[in-house]
Amino acid sequence: MTVRQRLLSYFFNRLRMNYPQILSPVLNFLHCPTPQAWIVQARDPQNLPLLLTDHLICETEGCANRVAVGA
Repeated sequence: MTVRQRLLSYFFNRLRMNYPQILSPVLNFLHCPTPQAWIVQARDPQNLPLLLTDHLICETEGCANRVAVGA
């Protein structure tokens, strides 16, 4: 293994994340798993504009709420 390969391997191993641990608070908050049908629709590239628009609206509402409470 070359030095470059060893360095890349080292850094990739350091970047590995424990996704179950990271997602645990989110999954506990949701109280149920995401339905597979929703995942299929969310992965459909034709639905990307709709998902991004929905995300934009949620972010805008979140910002408006923070401004309203003076945060």
